[in-house]
Amino acid sequence: MRPYHVLECDTLANIQESTLNFIDTHYPKLKNEDALWHKVDTTEYVRSCEPLVAWTRKLGLRIREVSFTVVTGPKDVALHIDEKPVMAKINVPILNTQNSYNQWFEIPHSIIAENQKTNRFGEQYYQFEDKDISDFKMVGEVELIKPIVFNSGIAHNIVFNDQAKFPRVVLSCMFYNEPIGYLEN
Repeated sequence: MRPYHVLECDTLANIQESTLNFIDTHYPKLKNEDALWHKVDTTEYVRSCEPLVAWTRKLGLRIREVSFTVVTGPKDVALHIDEKPVMAKINVPILNTQNSYNQWFEIPHSIIAENQKTNRFGEQYYQFEDKDISDFKMVGEVELIKPIVFNSGIAHNIVFNDQAKFPRVVLSCMFYNEPIGYLEN
């Protein structure tokens, strides 16, 4: 499976505007919180962001859950594999995603098995913050300036160059019918 697939979205600016309005109205502290993963009320979000709902419907997808990843400063996000069972998410750039890069790496199964953790939501994931990524083969890299189908089952990180601005806010959408087909080779 591929690590990502770039999607075209002619309503991206509208999705970004609606999403920032939602955050400012319902979660005003979110852009300053120093936790990477932020779960929000999906029903409330979907009601306030018609452009996203219309766009995902055109793709034949039905939203199950949304959340946000927020990075508040120039510290890279360590290599990790997200909690299961979702594999294919759509990540939508919302704010300050230029000059930041998602990277995916091939990691031996033996190393994956010994690095299982439990996140603050009680879910299992894998964290490789103490590993040297130069020991692993990079299998993908993308600057998140358009929505992508994101393979969260492959070890990935986020790195920033000197021009990156913060906070970096990304909308992550999970679906009842995962868009796996975009990731097939």
